[in-house]
Amino acid sequence: MCVDPVSLTTIGSTIAGAVSSVGSALGGASTLFGVGSGLLGAYATYQNGRAQASALEQQAADQERSARQRLEQGREESDRRRRAGAIQLGNQRAALAANGVDVEGELAIDLLDDSSQVIDEDAFSIRENSRRDATSLSQQSANSLTQAANARSEGTFGAISTVLTTGAKVGSKFSRYAQPPRQTDSWRGLRTARAY
Repeated sequence: MCVDPVSLTTIGSTIAGAVSSVGSALGGASTLFGVGSGLLGAYATYQNGRAQASALEQQAADQERSARQRLEQGREESDRRRRAGAIQLGNQRAALAANGVDVEGELAIDLLDDSSQVIDEDAFSIRENSRRDATSLSQQSANSLTQAANARSEGTFGAISTVLTTGAKVGSKFSRYAQPPRQTDSWRGLRTARAY
């Protein structure tokens, strides 16, 4: 059985064209999946940044609320100490009088002044410690807000970076598929065979 060389060339170029079309279709699908994957990755990165920022902002609000509560608690404890101190001074004065000590005398006044000073220092220490605690909590709150802003920025810039990287990858693939197909010479094999 004899086959015409022109027929063989035509069959070969038809098969090559079909394989090239299938390859182009698969390449296009691969590119499409790459774009979809890149966009999903960018969206996930953006949403992750927003979620982290939201959690950190909530943490900052909790820390600020704790700071206010700590200040209030310090005021209340300080006031309680002052009230208890006033009762203690009254009891001391009564005990001095019951023992026959002149409560208006120098010894009684010195003793009561010393007690009063200790009570005031205790109340001040309580209030000052609560203020320090509140200041520390407020600073932690400010740090949390800074971290929230950073997380939001990282999410946004990460998403932009992912989109740009995906675009670069897809662009390089697209440029290969967008080029016009090479012209194939159906007679090339026969010309080469004649040269020998």
